[in-house]
Formats: sequence, C-alpha cells, structure tokens
Amino acid sequence: MDLSIVIVNWNTREDLRQCLISIPAGCTSNECEIFVVDNASADDSAEMVTTNFPDVNLINSYGNLGFSKGNNLAFPTCRGRYVLLLNPDTICKPKSLSKMIEHLDESGVAACGPMLLDIASEPTLSYGTEPRLSYHMFDPARKWHTMARVPEKGTAREVEYIVGACLMVRRTVLEEIGYLDEQFFMYFEESDWCKRARNAGHKIHLLTDSEVVHLEGSSAKKASRFALAQFYKSYHLFIKKHRNPMAIIAYRAAIFLEYLFKGTIRFIISLSKPRDRQLATDYFYIATLQLQNISVTPPG
Repeated sequence: MDLSIVIVNWNTREDLRQCLISIPAGCTSNECEIFVVDNASADDSAEMVTTNFPDVNLINSYGNLGFSKGNNLAFPTCRGRYVLLLNPDTICKPKSLSKMIEHLDESGVAACGPMLLDIASEPTLSYGTEPRLSYHMFDPARKWHTMARVPEKGTAREVEYIVGACLMVRRTVLEEIGYLDEQFFMYFEESDWCKRARNAGHKIHLLTDSEVVHLEGSSAKKASRFALAQFYKSYHLFIKKHRNPMAIIAYRAAIFLEYLFKGTIRFIISLSKPRDRQLATDYFYIATLQLQNISVTPPG
C-alpha cells in the first residue's frame, strides 16, 4: 500500500464530497486507502460517506475531538508507506498526490506538501516558518508571509513546516517521533510535528509542481470566534513547548501591542468607513486574548 489518506471532518459534507471525488485523479498511479474521521457532524456527513463512497473507511468519533485527536484515531490502522493529512475543504488536482509520493520516494525526506491554491487558482498559505518575536515587533505587514515568497514552480525547497491541510509524511517517521500532539485542538499541530521531525534530523519539503486547491477554513468559519481564540491558545502552547519559559511573556506582550495599535488605527478609519469597524473589533479581541488564560469549549 503506497498511501493512507486521513480526512478529519466536522460539518463540511459538500466540501468533503468534492474532496473525495477528486482523490482518484490526484492519486492516479498509486494504491491508496482513505479514512474519514467524522467528528460528530450534524449535517449527515457520515451518512453521505457511507452511501456514496462505500470503499472509504469511516470512523465515527462520536464527539468533536479536533484535528489532532481525529487524525490520531486513524493513524494506527494506516497501512500505507506514506500517510496524508488532508482537509475536507481541499480539491486534489490531477496527479498531485502521485507527485508527492514520487518525491518522497526519490528524496528520502520525512514529509512534503504541495502548493495550495485558492478558489481563483492563486497561491495561498502552503508553508511557513516557526513563530518569531520579530514578526510582531518589526514586521506587522507580515512580509515574511508565505504568499509574499511564492517559490519558482517546478522546484522543491526545504521549509520549516507544511500547512496541515495537505501534509504527506513517511509512516516510519510518524512512528519514530510520535503522532500529533493532542494538546493542540486545532492550529499549530502541524508546526509542532514538523518541528519535532526537524529536531530529530529530518527534512521537510515544499513540492511546487504539485497543486491542491484549499477552500480554507470551512469548519472554522462555522465557529469563527472559537477558531480565533483557539489559534492563540495553540500559539501560546507552541511557544511554551518550544521556547524558554519566559518567552511566552514577551510574545504575549508583542502581540498585544501589535493588535492594540492595529485596532486603534482601524477604529479611527472606521469613523469614515464603517465597514472597517468589525476588523477593529477583531483586532482588539486578539489583543485582549493575550491578557488571559484562554479557555475555549469546542463547538458541538
């Protein structure tokens, strides 16, 4: 078995349908198995999989376990040489997954991911670097951001992490360094796994000649305030885990000052452009998150 594909789903039935339809074209010349872990969706996602995709292995989690726990449910039964973490809001372009398998076969690296494209076929966030304090202090425009540094097509480049929407890992490495850290309900779990892989001496590659469409955040949009709070909860956890204990204080302070400043500017702009008022509110909310011990209850 070449590839085991694991898709964790929560209330994205139609996106999941399109994702499953796209997989055969994406994995043309390789043998693969598919697992869908359904986190107690209320939109009949599980029934859709059972009815329309009988060859897919459906795992009902009977609760909203989040991304890490959902994937970890399926990993022990994966038989493929490689394991693909795939979001339900993705569409695999022809041969995209086969190209990733071929690259892992040839390069020997621990993991790789494709170029992710938005619905307009423009590059979107595909990879990135670990958090750095300077991003908040000296680079508020985020010029370090992936979309400002789109690699030349046809090349493979070493990166610090691949976005978990489509991340293919070598199963032997997954077993060597461990599964996803279940402390991360959503966000930063792929950054953490890639960090652990690199700490163990492995490399992570972005494969630019493989392309997958990412509709981005379909589940998160259904619980946007929860998602925003969870992002910073996971951010704080990542810093505590991979930096010295005092670093989290500096990061919280830097993020607070950045978004207090951004919120103030947006609020002033909103006096003449009311449509900016919500963005100002969101920025102030992010600032306040840095002052509290974030506790969030997953949506049902």
